[in-house]
Amino acid sequence: RIRKEYGNDAIAGDAFNVVEPLLIDRGLMDDIPSGVGLDGDEIEERLYTAARTEALERNCDKAVMRLGEYIRSYDQGKFLTEAHFFLGNCAYDLGRNAEARKAFEYVLAQPTNDYTEPSALGAATMAWNASDLSTARKHYSTLEAVSVRTENVLEARIGLMRCHYLLQEPESAKAYADQVLADDRTPEDIRRTALFWRGKIAFDNEDWVSSDQDLSAVAEYGGARGAESKYLMCEIAFKRDQYEAAEQEIFELIDAFTAYDKWKIKSFVLLVKVYIGLGDLFQARATAESILANVDQPEITVETEDLLQQIQQLESENLTPSDTTQFVAPIREDTLNLNPARP
Repeated sequence: RIRKEYGNDAIAGDAFNVVEPLLIDRGLMDDIPSGVGLDGDEIEERLYTAARTEALERNCDKAVMRLGEYIRSYDQGKFLTEAHFFLGNCAYDLGRNAEARKAFEYVLAQPTNDYTEPSALGAATMAWNASDLSTARKHYSTLEAVSVRTENVLEARIGLMRCHYLLQEPESAKAYADQVLADDRTPEDIRRTALFWRGKIAFDNEDWVSSDQDLSAVAEYGGARGAESKYLMCEIAFKRDQYEAAEQEIFELIDAFTAYDKWKIKSFVLLVKVYIGLGDLFQARATAESILANVDQPEITVETEDLLQQIQQLESENLTPSDTTQFVAPIREDTLNLNPARP
């Protein structure tokens, strides 16, 4: 009423000062009396400052609404980058991840600024959680490039190791695994993952020494990864024609990882190959027949039957164990410790 009756009178400006917070809260700053003496830039700044204050005070429901209003009203605004960053933070706190990620990615599309580093961390984390590995890799690369905080550099390298490995980019994954393992701040669980993946990459590259070293460290921790690592160590000994060592590794696996049927069964199949390598066809046949009697898995059956044919061929060629071959008792059927009803 004062604005309408007194127009540009100074009293209209005083009235505005009284009700300014209410006008901001209700989004009514577009039509203020000229007597207030604020230009467009000052109005924009007041609107943004009020929205940012809500974000800083973690009043996120209101902050998201006010920041959204600012962004829609000022598509060329001076504070758009900051507004998107605070919008991203609050949307994330509210569990609105798609909105948060979009806001952070807006910040990343701008020239490098004070909000690039935390926005890269936020966007990379959400892309990773959404299994969007290619985008996560891009954001982690940005984070590594712009980070001032050393903990964010480590976070970026861990993320890049994961993304490169899962995207089947082994050389890059190994390079980042090396850096992650060289950092004494790396958490123990991440360190084990880095060792496991680096060991498997070395295995695929037939770098048996490096692979065995990394996988041996993982095997000591036990668990599913420990069982797989121990099996790969058995494979390494076999591939290096170290048959006695492979046999020892296999029986260590069976004793230490009895609960992990997958790797235990695969190790028995490998044991058949080891006995063939040793020239002990009697043990090879006994082991293969025991597998067929106790394991009902098509791929294992096919592989074992192929090995039996190979044994029969060798036997037909009179390539039997020499008199000096050490006799090892055939494995007992209950060694497999499997429930016949289970696949």
